Formats: sequence, C-alpha cells, structure tokens
Amino acid sequence: MSSAISNRATSIPGREIVYQLSRSTQQWPTVHAISRSRKEEYLENVIHHHVDLQSSASKIASDLHSVRGEYIFVTAHLQMDSEQEDCDVNGELLFNFLSALITTGAIGDVKRIILVTGCKQHGVHLGAVKSRMLQSDPMAHMIRMVAQLLL
Repeated sequence: MSSAISNRATSIPGREIVYQLSRSTQQWPTVHAISRSRKEEYLENVIHHHVDLQSSASKIASDLHSVRGEYIFVTAHLQMDSEQEDCDVNGELLFNFLSALITTGAIGDVKRIILVTGCKQHGVHLGAVKSRMLQSDPMAHMIRMVAQLLL
C-alpha cells in the first residue's frame, strides 16, 4: 500500500491525479491533496490540505507538518510572461515545496517524485523541436533544480 501527495490538486492534471489515485483505495489508502482552495468533495481516502505554494518554505512546512507520502505528484505551475521569469518563479515554487518536505522530515519517506511537465520538458512551448525527442535532450531549468536539491 502506498501513499501519495499531489500539489495543486485543483488544477486539471492535479485533480485527475487525485481522482484516479483515490479510486484505488487498496493501492492508495491515503492521498494528500494540496491546494489553496477546495473546490470539490473527495473520496474518504483523500485528505485535503489548504496550502499556498507561493509561501515561504517555512510556512509550507508548517502547513504540511503531518503530511507524509511515498509518491509525490508535482503539478504546480504559474505561467509567466517570459521564459526566464517562468523558470525563476516555478523553480522557486518547486524548491520551497521540496525544502518544506525536507524540513518536516517527510522527504525521508519519498520513493519517487513525479514532475508533471507535459511537453514543456522538451521545450515545445518555445517553438519547433526536432522530430524525435529523447530523454537525453536538454531538460528544462526546473527539472535541473530538482536534481540539485535532492543530491
């Protein structure tokens, strides 16, 4: 049996992740849904947490003090006007969220972090890409930041 944390649980991908996990109560007995607001009712194995991911790492840690999960689904993303601003703001969101899990000790339970980036990982939002994308292609700035934080 596994537990999960899904941040930005009211976004389209976040809501779907929570919904799909919560339907399989044998495999996912506890699903932590994190968002600034609660927009819908969840099944009984879902615990909602009101958290503003734009807060400081210490505030997020305070809000998540009892949250534990083996699998973390990260869907939080704020669309900004420029690519650099997008990387800076979203890199900070991710850094603060993961720093909060380090502060609370919850990071010790984590088996896998799934960063839901869609095609942005390969840069399709920047224009045409080569026709065959590979995992070895340069990754987005945010993904490199996660690797640096966890090393």
